[in-house]
Amino acid sequence: MTRVKISAAILLILIAVSVISGIWVNKCCTEMIAETSEIAQQYMEGDIAAAHETAVMLENDWNSFNAIASVLLRNERLTEAERIVSRIGLMTEFDEKEVIPQTSELIKLLDTLRKGEIPCLNTIF
Repeated sequence: MTRVKISAAILLILIAVSVISGIWVNKCCTEMIAETSEIAQQYMEGDIAAAHETAVMLENDWNSFNAIASVLLRNERLTEAERIVSRIGLMTEFDEKEVIPQTSELIKLLDTLRKGEIPCLNTIF
């Protein structure tokens, strides 16, 4: 009976970690999508300095997210988004025209990452 209880406890802990990490990834990706949209909006309005400040904030948020997410998620899902986040900061600093396509690509990648981690039965088991 003790073995069954221990096994059940381990299973419940694994399910809880899966659900909590999925919720955390969902929340972080939603926040970064909002920041990325804000960068695109500021850039289209011509406020390059504000877009660069927001891009630096996005890069800081990404670095803190990536430190934990690299343990929870497959690394290939994070690599392309990391490249784009670092490029957006440089592009806004030097006022390059590729900012809008890069932000839309980052939004798509973050949305795919967010949707892939929504807790449901097939992602938990």
